[in-house]
Amino acid sequence: TDVPLFDPSPMHDVTHHVAFHVDDMDAVRATLATAGAKASGDVTLTPAGDKLLFLRDPFGLIIQLVQRHEKML
Repeated sequence: TDVPLFDPSPMHDVTHHVAFHVDDMDAVRATLATAGAKASGDVTLTPAGDKLLFLRDPFGLIIQLVQRHEKML
């Protein structure tokens, strides 16, 4: 049977994504870019000093990277 493929392209980044905590935003971003991911914008710095970045993988799935200024736990 044919199964329709999920198409995340029309979705806004904040609406539907998977988030990952990273220790080195620049290194992970470079690794993912080499693998075909494309940033949806620039790194955002929150008032708390956290860094946030949205990317799309080669299939269009939305990924958020989070680098905390201070550990949560």
